[in-house]
Amino acid sequence: MLVFFFLLFHSTSNAQCAGVDNQVTICDITNPANQNINLFNYLLGSPMTGGTWIDNDRSGGLNPATGILNVTQINQSGTFEYIYVVNNSACFDDRASITVTIGGYAGIGVENPPGSACDDNDSVNLFQFIGGSPNPQINGNWSQVSGTPAIFNGNILDAAATGIGSYRFRYSLPAIGSCPESVTFVNLNIYPAPKPGTTRDLTICETADFSLYTNLNLLDFLIGQDSGGRWTEESGTSELSGPFDTFINVQNIYNAFGPGKYEFKYTVLPSHPICNIKTATVSIIIENQLDFTNSTLVVDSDICENEIATAVYTATLTQGVEAIPNGNYTIQYQITGAFNSTRTIVAAFNSGIMTFPIPRTSFPAVGAYTIKILNIHETTGYNTC
Repeated sequence: MLVFFFLLFHSTSNAQCAGVDNQVTICDITNPANQNINLFNYLLGSPMTGGTWIDNDRSGGLNPATGILNVTQINQSGTFEYIYVVNNSACFDDRASITVTIGGYAGIGVENPPGSACDDNDSVNLFQFIGGSPNPQINGNWSQVSGTPAIFNGNILDAAATGIGSYRFRYSLPAIGSCPESVTFVNLNIYPAPKPGTTRDLTICETADFSLYTNLNLLDFLIGQDSGGRWTEESGTSELSGPFDTFINVQNIYNAFGPGKYEFKYTVLPSHPICNIKTATVSIIIENQLDFTNSTLVVDSDICENEIATAVYTATLTQGVEAIPNGNYTIQYQITGAFNSTRTIVAAFNSGIMTFPIPRTSFPAVGAYTIKILNIHETTGYNTC
C-alpha cells in the first residue's frame, strides 16, 4: 500500500510541473487591473515557478520573462494562447497554456467630440476622432449612420470625394464569448478647402509691343478661384498698391528691371483652420532676345567623293557682337543642297563658342550644301523670341 502511494505521488508530481491549462475572459479593457495580469496565478494545479512564457499568437501584450499581460497593448479582440514552459528534465509535462478571450473595445465612450476634415484630403483616418486612452482595437467595423453617402474604405475616408457636409459614423466590435458588443460614434464635419484657382502665365519677348500690357489685370490669369483673396509679390516691382490691387503695368516692369521672371501670388484663407492656406502664382515672363548679329557658323572643309562614307563633320558657332551666356541651347538647323534635311539638337555654348556634330548622312551625295540655323534658344527658356 505504501509503495503504491509512493508511485502515484511521483507520477502526479511529474505531470504538473507547469500546471494545468486554464481559460480566462477579460471584457473590461479599461480596468487598470487588466494592465497588470499575472498569468501564473491563473494556472491550475501546482505549477513550478521560474518558467518562461510564450506569446503563441503574438498578441503583443505579454512580457515573456515575467508572465505579466497588459490587455491594452493588444490591438484587437479575440482569443489568444499563452504557454508556460518549465525547463526541468525531471518533468514529464513541462508545458501548460492559458487561453485568454479579450473582449472588444471601440473607445473610451459611446460619443466622441465632433471631428473636422478638409475636402481636399483624400485620406482621413477616422480613428483619429476617437478620443481617450487606451486606443481602440483595430479589428472592428466602420459604417455610416447619417449624411450623404460617404466614400470610405474601413477607417480611411476620402473627404475629397465625399464632399462638404456633416457625417456620422459607427465603429463597432462584435460580441465575443461573454463579452458584449462594443460601439462608439464619430461625428465629422467636412469643410471646403480654399481655391486659389488655376493659373496661366504671360510669356512675352522683350521685343514685344509693351503698350498692350500697361494695364494688365492679374485676375485674367486665374480660373476657378475663390473671391476675396489677397495679392502679394516678391519680385520687388512695386506694381501692386495693396493686397486687393489686381492691375500691373508690364511696360514699367520691363523699363525698370529688364527681362526676367516676375511672380505675383494670390492667397486665399480657409473658412476653417482644419484646411490650409492656398496660394496660386501668376508669372510674368519677359524673355531676353539673343542677338547673333555677326556670329559665324563654320563646318569642316570640303571633302572628296571617296570620303563621303567615312567623313566626320563638326559645326562651330561663334558669338557675334553680343556675348551669349554659357549654357545649353536648343538649335534647329536646315541643310539644303543635293539632299535637304532639318534637324534639332541640344548643344552647349561655352565662352562664346558652340560645337556640335552633323551626321554624315546629311551629305549623302556629291554637291554643294548650305547650312542655316533656323532657331536657337536656351533649353531652359521659353522660346518666345
